[in-house]
Amino acid sequence: MKAINDLKYILRHTDRLSNDVIEEVFATEQKVLEFEDKAIICLFEDMLGKINSLLILIENNHYFSLQSITRSIFENFIYLSYILKEDTRIRGRSFALSARTDENKLYSLLTERGKVGRKVRSFIGMNESDIAATFDESKINFDIRLSVFSDVLMLRKEKSKWYDLNQNKSITNIEQLCNELNLEGEYNLVYRMFSREVHSSDVMSLFDIQEIEDLNLKEEKNDGSAPAYVHIKKQKIEDSLLPVLVSTRSLVEATKTIYSYYELNSKKVLFETNVRLKYRMK
Repeated sequence: MKAINDLKYILRHTDRLSNDVIEEVFATEQKVLEFEDKAIICLFEDMLGKINSLLILIENNHYFSLQSITRSIFENFIYLSYILKEDTRIRGRSFALSARTDENKLYSLLTERGKVGRKVRSFIGMNESDIAATFDESKINFDIRLSVFSDVLMLRKEKSKWYDLNQNKSITNIEQLCNELNLEGEYNLVYRMFSREVHSSDVMSLFDIQEIEDLNLKEEKNDGSAPAYVHIKKQKIEDSLLPVLVSTRSLVEATKTIYSYYELNSKKVLFETNVRLKYRMK
């Protein structure tokens, strides 16, 4: 499928973006990677990893969960778009604070000494020492005091969504965030449609339950009714088209935005030229 080859092509032209940023912005100018820079780079690298996972599934003829992965890729794109649109420092720091806080909460849950903690550890088959070895100690002991992120916590409460920073207009969910970014159409396509797979509300469409009509196979049950069989519908490579197209567009736009933010103009021009030549995308 052409769309899959297109995505692979884009991926080859973006896999060095993070290195370009670090080598040309921070190494040469001896700048320090701030929280907002780490947030941008980590979100982008996470997007690349998810796209690679998407392609591996497709190449091995496994089409289940493509929508779930694509929704996550699109979410990375939304977050990057919001951080890079304006007020990048405060928005990136807010995202970093939220990510670290969530990891601390997870660690606290897994190591909790009470009934809930014991039940969770029993469920996953790990003890406290196993869990401690899994987590990065620097993140576990991450300092989230007000003095560290006072600029962020002046704009939002610690438990609020990390993107709810506008005191004049509250943004409390992804739909509102997409509206803020003029991505209403994309939200309705990706989030609403693909959420059915994420929440397993589409599982019944994957199965075809029918009564056996072949007399050679038919066996009467005790109540006189015919037995039924379950036929699992095979997904085809065509089912991957929309996830691939959404992933491609998200990756292209994220790449252009990051190059612009770090003023890597020659890299951006080269990337855009390659995209236009191959796909005639604006």
